[in-house]
Amino acid sequence: MSEDNRESSGIIDILKKRWSPRSFSNKNISDESLQRIFEAARWAPSCFNEQPWNFIYFRRGSESYNKLAAAIMDGNKPWSINAPVLVLTVARNSFERNGKSNNYAMHDLGMAVFSLTLQALSEDIYLHQLAGFDAKMTSEIFRIDDNFSPATVLAMGYLGDPEALPDSLKPSEKKRTGRKPISEFVFMNSWKKANNL
Repeated sequence: MSEDNRESSGIIDILKKRWSPRSFSNKNISDESLQRIFEAARWAPSCFNEQPWNFIYFRRGSESYNKLAAAIMDGNKPWSINAPVLVLTVARNSFERNGKSNNYAMHDLGMAVFSLTLQALSEDIYLHQLAGFDAKMTSEIFRIDDNFSPATVLAMGYLGDPEALPDSLKPSEKKRTGRKPISEFVFMNSWKKANNL
């Protein structure tokens, strides 16, 4: 994996700004900001414009927040439960138009999550997506229909002090991870051969 070179990559600034912190401040996210963040998700592209994404958000201190936190795996719990907002992302598994299986639902949910991520970043609100949670448990707790699949939990908030994290997490918070070079995942005309970029 290559060294992180955000300063010289030539991409737009908001993409270079994105990373997944574990340390969040106590500052609350306003209702107005959350409205804009979820509005951004509404504009994401999707197969047949089905918009198969669903989000349940929880504010820290509420009973429902604590219920979701209980479903988060132990490795993620020490830092994620400090986020002022947790979001459960859910995909609808079938097309509303004909009831057939939607094999693109998770892809489209990901598009919506990235759209809301960029909007959040524009307001200095950061997200850390985590897959380490019990999806079955969340479906039971929140009575999610069988036709819907919980996908991830988003920890959302303003940046906090890395020194407030457990010692084991401080090094990773202070060092950004590198990105693969384009040559490892972009190919021209055939699979797994050198690209021409």
